[in-house]
Amino acid sequence: MAIAIAEPTPAGEILLGAGLLGAAGLAAIGGISELSGTRPPDKPFERIAFGQARIEPTFTSGVTLTGQALAILAGGQPPLQVTRFNGQLVAINNRTLAAFGIAGVRPTNTIFREFSTLSPDQQARFSEPGAQLPNTGHFRADAATTAILRGCSKMMAQPGDKLVSDKEKRPTFFEYYVFWSRGPEPTIPERGDGVYLLEMAEARYLQKFFDPLYESAGLGISTTNDQLVCGDGLDALEEAITQAIGEVQGQPEKWPVVVGHTFEAFQETLGAPIVRYASKHRLVEFLRSIAGMIPQAREAGGYLHFGGGG
Repeated sequence: MAIAIAEPTPAGEILLGAGLLGAAGLAAIGGISELSGTRPPDKPFERIAFGQARIEPTFTSGVTLTGQALAILAGGQPPLQVTRFNGQLVAINNRTLAAFGIAGVRPTNTIFREFSTLSPDQQARFSEPGAQLPNTGHFRADAATTAILRGCSKMMAQPGDKLVSDKEKRPTFFEYYVFWSRGPEPTIPERGDGVYLLEMAEARYLQKFFDPLYESAGLGISTTNDQLVCGDGLDALEEAITQAIGEVQGQPEKWPVVVGHTFEAFQETLGAPIVRYASKHRLVEFLRSIAGMIPQAREAGGYLHFGGGG
């Protein structure tokens, strides 16, 4: 299926709002508000702009934007996190917004985050040199591409929002995927030998350990960023992981985490808090897996790939 209609940037990224979108094969031919046809008169839909100038066409796990769009067409509704910037409603997990655009499906699982609660690397995107944000280059796939995707989605099992993370069945929607490699470009086996964090509550809880790394070590670790960690960065990350493990072990088996707020179109006041529950068992297992990868990467002079799922 050939749907590429423009050239990607030299880095393989997709320029958003630039007319044609390149590597993922998308046409910038309409606002995301058009994706589900005519909206119900009692359900106003506020257009969502992109919150960065460019996105990668794939996730660190190897899932492509088209693959995520297929999962959305098969019934998945990954959380779409949004904030406000200069009065405009803006996506935080921009690849997820792009996948909804490819699928031609309107996001309904929307979570609002105050701008001040975003990770430093997420906030920094809004002041990138030359970037004009919010990026209102909304898009959707053309009718022929959407028809092909819908046909493919009928052959897929319904994934839902929670999937097991073994080597045979990999999740399409996730918060983090982490693995290590000997070189900056991983081999297929190296990319496939990683660990997932699936739940938003646990990812939001970890933010307080990862955010200081942006200033201290230049590491932008968030659920919407892909960060390559090597050298001294491995030492800084190891310290943060060790600190996180110690604190998580002192938590109850499950505890509440506010992941954002409810959202209604054009609302001017902050919605009700959205509370999810983090699991000590899952989080300790995830953190210990990373703690085991760091010495291996260090000894091999290699790299840790810390990939966000949004």
